[in-house]
Amino acid sequence: EIPASQLAETAGGIRMTNMVLLGALIGATELVSLRTMNECVETIFGAKKKSVVEINQTALAAGYKFVTETTGKTTAKKTGAK
Repeated sequence: EIPASQLAETAGGIRMTNMVLLGALIGATELVSLRTMNECVETIFGAKKKSVVEINQTALAAGYKFVTETTGKTTAKKTGAK
């Protein structure tokens, strides 16, 4: 079980729950790298405040880190994880 709401609150607010879960999905499946998703977040939210990009990237990293540390899963790819 992923404590997504708790991780989201720590990352910046309950509204970040979806990004935490997306990060967890990436950590579990490696569908894309965390670095690629961080670049997507920057592209999508880049026109907004830099803080919007950063909070979303922090939430992604929190979910990714939780899953990879909980499962012991590591990847040889450079992920851009914070």
